[in-house]
Amino acid sequence: MTGQHPNQKNPLTILSLRDGGNIGSPAELAGKKIGVQESDLALFRALLTANGLEEEKDNITVVPVELDPTPLTAGQVDGFMADLTNQSIALDLAGHEITDLPFADNGVPYVAETYTVTDQYLAENRDLLEALLTAEVKGWTGCRRS
Repeated sequence: MTGQHPNQKNPLTILSLRDGGNIGSPAELAGKKIGVQESDLALFRALLTANGLEEEKDNITVVPVELDPTPLTAGQVDGFMADLTNQSIALDLAGHEITDLPFADNGVPYVAETYTVTDQYLAENRDLLEALLTAEVKGWTGCRRS
């Protein structure tokens, strides 16, 4: 993500600890326990499918979790479905050495976190929308992972 706005790609990742699961490629999901929020199960399975993996065949265990990555830091799971702009940054800032397996770079490059407006709203409020987007870019400029 260095040098790139964090939302130029969808932010989903399989987050792991370097001294734990250290999952840096889709193949490394095999034999692992992965914490996945119920609402994200279909996206996790899309990652598996895009990389020729299957839960049963590849011995991948899905563990139901919430948004808090404590199951990862407590060693209850090897990987944790997370957001690059949330849990990954939080664990990195807390001093954990992490490994990210971004969905966008591994066969699931769907669009996420977009703004959508009608043609009419755009025509009537272009200046307002430009101001919003300019403010967002300025806000993210100082928010980079080292």
